[in-house]
Amino acid sequence: MDSANVLAAVPTEGVRKTEYNFFVQYQYKLRPNITISLGLLYDYFGVFSEVHGRDLPFEHDLAMSFNSGVAAFQKGSKWGFLRKDGSVALEPTWEKTGEFSEGVCPVKSNGRWGLIDPSGKVVMAPRYQEMDSFTDGLVAAKQGDQSIYLDHGAKMVWRQKMDCPAGSAPGNYKKPS
Repeated sequence: MDSANVLAAVPTEGVRKTEYNFFVQYQYKLRPNITISLGLLYDYFGVFSEVHGRDLPFEHDLAMSFNSGVAAFQKGSKWGFLRKDGSVALEPTWEKTGEFSEGVCPVKSNGRWGLIDPSGKVVMAPRYQEMDSFTDGLVAAKQGDQSIYLDHGAKMVWRQKMDCPAGSAPGNYKKPS
């Protein structure tokens, strides 16, 4: 791994790092109105380490914010969930994840989105092109050219054709059958 992104605060106490800076400059005056300046800068910025040698290796490529007691993290090309103590709650098995909301979380598997519960059990099979997190008992999803809203029982409660004419006041709404 050549880099890591972490959405968390950097500790300011109990850590140390090594840093070296070196700069050399040379100026040569060719004429009274022409001066050539050359410079060389070298910076080394070491990694932070814990002062008592109790470092924990950071083994994830990306970690998101905590929500409902867990945070999504990426390892390689897969996503999973961490607990607040840093232990793995759900192993990285999904292509992408959303955030837990109302007891479920959208996850992408084989190019389609579905929902899992906190134990990782699939509660809505992945079959949607896009999916949001639940809000007020509904989740928005995209299926074909339709924007749909589903309830917790996976029942469609509303849909709208996504290619509505621009500027149309009512849009092209369709009542679920």
